[in-house]
Amino acid sequence: MKSRKTPILQLAEKKSLELIEAVIEDRVRHRANLENVHHVCRALVSRATPLLPTAKLVSEEGLLRDRNFPSPQTIYNSYGQLLRIWRRAYHDLRNINSQDTVSPDQILNVSVMDFDEGSRAVIQELKRHLKEVIQRNNALKDILYREVPVRTDGASAEVGAAMDTLFDWLELVRDAGFWQGGGLYVTRSTPIGTMIMEPFVLSELERLARIWRTGGKTKLSDAVGDEIS
Repeated sequence: MKSRKTPILQLAEKKSLELIEAVIEDRVRHRANLENVHHVCRALVSRATPLLPTAKLVSEEGLLRDRNFPSPQTIYNSYGQLLRIWRRAYHDLRNINSQDTVSPDQILNVSVMDFDEGSRAVIQELKRHLKEVIQRNNALKDILYREVPVRTDGASAEVGAAMDTLFDWLELVRDAGFWQGGGLYVTRSTPIGTMIMEPFVLSELERLARIWRTGGKTKLSDAVGDEIS
C-alpha cells in the first residue's frame, strides 16, 4: 500500500507547488493563504486513514492553528483549484487497489490495423459512439457551469462542496471500472472490498432526492447549504 500511496501524494504535492509558484510576487496574502491551505490539505490526505479535504473541514483544521485562516467560502471561491488537487488525491488513495482501467483517449487511439474487416467496422462504430458520449458530457458540463445559478451568500461554499462531491463520485464510477457501457456493474475483476460509494455520498444523494420530491427546486439549494455537515 505504501509504495502505491507515495506517487499519488507526490503528484498532488508537485501540482500544488506549481500552483503556488505561479502566484505573482505582489500577491503576498494570497500566496500565504494558498500555502496554508496546501499544508492542511496535505495533512488531511496523508493520514493513515485519509480524510476528504472539503472547504469546511480544511477551514476548521486551519483555524485550530491560525485564527485568520480563510473561511470555507473563501477557500472554495479563491483556492478551489488547490482543493480539487487534493480531493483527487484522496479519491485515488481510497481506490488504490482498484484495477487500472483504460481511459477514453486510449480507446480512441487503439489501432485497428491488425483486425479483420468486420472487427474493424465494429471498433470504428464503437469509437464513434464514444466520441459522441464525450462530446455530450462536455456540453452538459458547460451548460452546468454557465447556466446553474450560483448563490452569493454564506451557503454557496457548502452548495459547491456538495456538488463537487457528487461530480467526484461520478468521475470515479468510470475511473474505477464500474461503468461497463450498458450500466454500472461489479464484475469478477473488481477487487474484493472495493467501495462503490462512500456513506456520506449516498446520504447526500438520498437527502437531495427527498428534498426534490417534497420541496422542489426552490428549496433544494437552501437545504444543501444549511444541512451539510
